[in-house]
Order: sequence, then C-alpha cells, then structure tokens
Amino acid sequence: MGFVNKKILWISDYDLDTAPGGAQRSDKLLIDKGKLLGLNILKVNHKSLKDISSFDYFDVIVSSNLAQINYSYPNIIDRIANHKYHVRVEHDSNQYLTQKDRTKLFGSCKKTFFLSDYHINFFKEAYGDIFKNVEIVLDPIDTDEFKNLNRSRSNEILYCGYIHQGKGADAFFEYVLKNPDKQFSVSGWASDHIYHILCENVSNINFLGLTKYEDMPKLYNS
Repeated sequence: MGFVNKKILWISDYDLDTAPGGAQRSDKLLIDKGKLLGLNILKVNHKSLKDISSFDYFDVIVSSNLAQINYSYPNIIDRIANHKYHVRVEHDSNQYLTQKDRTKLFGSCKKTFFLSDYHINFFKEAYGDIFKNVEIVLDPIDTDEFKNLNRSRSNEILYCGYIHQGKGADAFFEYVLKNPDKQFSVSGWASDHIYHILCENVSNINFLGLTKYEDMPKLYNS
C-alpha cells in the first residue's frame, strides 16, 4: 500500500461516458478499484487535460490510450517519458505512435501492463524487444457474464463495438458489399459519418445502434 499517499494522474483519451468501449470500461474498473484501496487518482481525458506542464505535481503518471491526446499535445510523450514514475496500461496495438515515440514511452516505464502473452508477443514482433518491466494482467471485465446460453441464433454476422478504420471497419463494409446474399447486424457507434450512413442504408445490414453493456451477453447469444 505504498501508493496510498501518492498523487496519481491517469491519462487516457476518453472516459466511459464519452466513448463506451472496452478500454474505457477497463480503465474505470481499475481506477474504481484503486480508489477503494485508498489511492488518490485523478483521471483526465483529451478534453479535461489542459496543462501538461503540471505533470511534475504528481508522484505517479499512468498512461493508457493516447492517440487523441498525442494529436492535441505533440510533445506529451516527452513529458510522460521524463516523469519520475511512469506506469503504462496498454490496451490496443499502439499504431498511432512513431517507433521513436513508442520506444521513448515504453522505455520510461517503471512497469508496463499487457493483457496477455499474445498481446506482448504481438508487440515484440511488430516493434522489437523495447518493452521493460512487463507484467501480464488480464482485463478486469467480468467474463463470467459472457457465456453460451445455448439459445437458437439468427444466421447473421455481427460487428459489435466502435465502427472505426483501426477496428477493421473498411474491411467489414467491403465484405458486406461483396456478399449481398449474407445478412449482417451492427451494434455500436461510428467514428465517421459515412460509416453511420452505410449502416443505415446498406440493405443487408441490420443496424442496431448502441447496445447497453448490460445487454451485450443477450446480443452475443442471439
């Protein structure tokens, strides 16, 4: 419990209320657990982060997804990497950084958390063995809620989550258009208006909009 009296800044692009994705949900679960343990954690996103010169006020910086923040503050990787105690919580493929900034960011970590052995091995194959002090911690989302209920299912292909190029949206819509005889359902929210238009107007797509997290197990079982 050596961090109880420390000031911790958690930096991530979005919060759960603005982007209801897996990374945001995982961050919230981790932060809420930390606060229950008595940790003093301030969470900032790309809108609430106003002054990166104040980082030295905090004893610990935890960095999560930084694509939007890195775009808004081009020198933020330097600020984080130069902090005295930086912890990294990695959620995705980190393709938004240059190799130089990626090496700088991960090289500064007192601890780097990946989601699985596959996750860290993917990073090493893609970017080289530049990762220090790595720990594998499974995602805190309760997987017991997601199980096969052995219900009858409709013969459709489901795209679920953030409809974004980095999530394979272009490949998905190309596949949909090339397979007009197949049926698809889409549940999520779009990064680009054109994706939303496609969801609503392509004849073999059933657009469900955003599904509440609590209803996701039912959706997967259908």
